[in-house]
Amino acid sequence: MTGHAPDPHAEAYAQAIERNRGRVAGWYRQLYYRSVPVDTVAVQLGITVDDLDAMIAAGDLVMVDGPAGPRLPGWQLTDTGPRPGIRRVTDVVPGGPLRISGWATAPNPMLHDRTPAAALADGDVVAVIAAARAVPS
Repeated sequence: MTGHAPDPHAEAYAQAIERNRGRVAGWYRQLYYRSVPVDTVAVQLGITVDDLDAMIAAGDLVMVDGPAGPRLPGWQLTDTGPRPGIRRVTDVVPGGPLRISGWATAPNPMLHDRTPAAALADGDVVAVIAAARAVPS
């Protein structure tokens, strides 16, 4: 007889995966509905949606997509455009918009308990990138 014995924990693992999938979907949904529609941001900044699409494609902005179209998490925006350093953050922090946004909005001890978004707003791009490099893959 060949093969491996059945894993006695397989069903528990499958249930845990489903629970976690549901949690992640819930977090993504929260991020999505707290974010600003791309067309609203374009009007606020006095630019076109195509301009924003180009910024998203270049990595200057993090976008979340959902049932009402693309949205931009507000942590990365100022009254005049993207916070400086977003592209450098997205180049360094592993993961997609949920992980990047979660990291950017959580207090960080390397930034004296400021959030990376607040540190970017303060112009501390170098410190934020150093903190980003410490994010585990």
